[in-house]
Amino acid sequence: MNPSQQPAFTAAANVRVDGVRLGEIPPTMLTPSPNEFRYDKTTLETRILAHALSTAGYRDLNVHKRERPDFRVALSDGQIVHVEVAELHDPLSAEWTNNTARIHIEANDAIDADVEQQRALCGTLLELRVHTLPTRAQAQRIAREVGHYIATTAFERVPERTLGAVAPTYPTMADHLRVYRAPRHGRGILGFRRMPIHSTIAR
Repeated sequence: MNPSQQPAFTAAANVRVDGVRLGEIPPTMLTPSPNEFRYDKTTLETRILAHALSTAGYRDLNVHKRERPDFRVALSDGQIVHVEVAELHDPLSAEWTNNTARIHIEANDAIDADVEQQRALCGTLLELRVHTLPTRAQAQRIAREVGHYIATTAFERVPERTLGAVAPTYPTMADHLRVYRAPRHGRGILGFRRMPIHSTIAR
């Protein structure tokens, strides 16, 4: 975090939401998966509002959640403001986010449930770098293929810190992503990174 942003982040954490300091409210995630990294709609909108108002310089805010509009905000001078929060996404960007999140969550959930995959990945940071947008069905196939890839790959033979192609044994992975491996101590990590949407990679 840029140090200049710290005051706004601290102020956002101090916003009171239905009487409770925002920094003390555990976020609700979009799905129950322990690998989920996206907030649910209410949590996301509340944080957007708190950060927007704090960045604009407002302090000592009291926010109350509603249905329509989304929030009733009591300002420090006693004024009451009603706020509707909307998050706008380009459709292509939203599809990227949702489908790559689906791969990340399903693949990591499978690793968490499979001791063999955990053992195979031990000592490895494996990044899947997605370069071509998968459909929802393709994302689900990739998540399944990732499990087979991890279980059958001798990672000590995979070049370190090199962006490599995936064998056609895993056809959906091969069409949509490249792999990057780096050594690490302890439990293996499976991560994801989005490459530029228009990138073209020779096979």
